[in-house]
Amino acid sequence: MRVEQPSAVRYVVRAAARGLALATLLAAATVAGPMVTGPSSAAEEKIRFFRIGTGSTDAPQFILGGLIASAVSNPPGTRACERGGNCGVPGLIAVAQTTDGSIHNVEAIGGGRLESALSPADVAFWAYTGTGMFQAQGAITNLRAVANLYQGTLQIIVRAESGIDSVDDLKGKRISLIKGDPGVAGTARLVLDAFGVKEKQVTIETASLDEVTARLAAGTLDAVFLLGASPTAEIAELAKNAPIALLPIDGKTGAMIRRKYPFLTVDIVPENAYRGVDQTTTIGVGMLWLVSAELDATLVHDLARALWHQSNRAILNSSDPVGRSIRPTTALVGIPIPLHPGAERFYAEQKR
Repeated sequence: MRVEQPSAVRYVVRAAARGLALATLLAAATVAGPMVTGPSSAAEEKIRFFRIGTGSTDAPQFILGGLIASAVSNPPGTRACERGGNCGVPGLIAVAQTTDGSIHNVEAIGGGRLESALSPADVAFWAYTGTGMFQAQGAITNLRAVANLYQGTLQIIVRAESGIDSVDDLKGKRISLIKGDPGVAGTARLVLDAFGVKEKQVTIETASLDEVTARLAAGTLDAVFLLGASPTAEIAELAKNAPIALLPIDGKTGAMIRRKYPFLTVDIVPENAYRGVDQTTTIGVGMLWLVSAELDATLVHDLARALWHQSNRAILNSSDPVGRSIRPTTALVGIPIPLHPGAERFYAEQKR
């Protein structure tokens, strides 16, 4: 049966066949709407479309999804890997699809509305186990992991002169979480609880990163919980004008948190990542590439192989710092849900 392709998708196919850079095609494909379910011509017989749910267009996950899509795609008509072309999955056009964020992503995979998506490891854990923010709706048991792409660093930022030296000093304080990041909300609450700070003892709100940096500078906010790359540009700019400090998550309490929650790892913010701030031990939360358990094992194996193909390193390195943080050495670190069998086979092959 012939299924008509949206015009934007037809543009991607024709442009790919002419050898245009795949990175320039993703924006057109992203807004193309639902993926096609069959070929529209004999010349496009072997084309497969594959969606990667990300976040809003201004979210780091959208950029990350575009990088992965570039790495794993190899549309028909483009040069083969051994001839200097993309070392992706032959015949595959992957697209970074905008979504409402990580909660939407895991729910969409669970409901069969997305083939794959990005999610912080904490959200994936709570969804898979039906705990935390997913306790009411129940477990999404068909989630599987392909890789931990990079570690997001939990940064608790305060003003240097605030007198707040530890998480337990936050009792009675005003705390902000970053709007649009549901993962940091759950992680912040478990950290506060581990240090004996009950939710009723603090005032918790959400705001944009620009808003919280302005309020910290003005002294109308006591602390910010941020989960992301370190250093974060907006916080680095704040530190130039208003001295800041980072609260550590270390010692016995840090070790206890990591034992209790398998998606957490040790992370370090190096000295002077922010002006005047000492090296700080904290926790990390991985950004996972997730797929459905029902996805074909051979396809997932080939996706993992394409992602980590050495020839695709230049694509990942093209985005700093997120892309450069994607390394095979940490691909299996801090994954709290099962690997997809296809990914499991790929990693087993690398040990031989």
